[in-house]
Amino acid sequence: MAIQFWLLVDKLEFLIIATTAAYRSKLILVLLNLLCVDKLIDAAFWYISVYTDGMTFLERLCNALNEQQLEYALVGGHAVALYGAVRGTIDVDFVVRWSRQCLLDTEATLNNIGLVSRLPINADDVFNFREEYIENRNLIAWNFYNPANLTEQVDIVINFKLKANSIKLVKVGNTSVPLLKLNQLIKMKSAAGRPQDLQDIAALEKLAK
Repeated sequence: MAIQFWLLVDKLEFLIIATTAAYRSKLILVLLNLLCVDKLIDAAFWYISVYTDGMTFLERLCNALNEQQLEYALVGGHAVALYGAVRGTIDVDFVVRWSRQCLLDTEATLNNIGLVSRLPINADDVFNFREEYIENRNLIAWNFYNPANLTEQVDIVINFKLKANSIKLVKVGNTSVPLLKLNQLIKMKSAAGRPQDLQDIAALEKLAK
């Protein structure tokens, strides 16, 4: 299916390039529906998320974090897609090396690219009250969003601490994007156990073979 999809995208490349970023996603889905290739819709969402509109934000986000030399790794749908599994997503989930300074620097970096915390909390709160948030408030991710563009969202996952030597670097365009290593990503998703995590595990385990 993936090979068929990429052949189709290649044929439509001139149309995709000719459109503005705001219309690329709709164009791809409309074309696929007109061509009666429903089985490729999931692949289209993955392509859209990682390589068109979502890519612009992903690159901008990672470039900003990289410039500050922050230790982080993608763990959500973008990570799954960049490992090669078909997966659509909007928000970017990542984990950080757990320290007060890293949280402070991450918060400042996200603010600098137009993202704000959805909850009235800050880096000090998250560092000081992490266990309280996780155990008693069921808060496992600290969400940031762009008020001017609600498709730009990130979740800092706080119930997982990034450790040394657990990052795999990949290139998206000219941007270095750190992913949590495949075996650790599978373990993390296994611990979460949500339906989407279980689907991701099945896809990732196929890639690991």
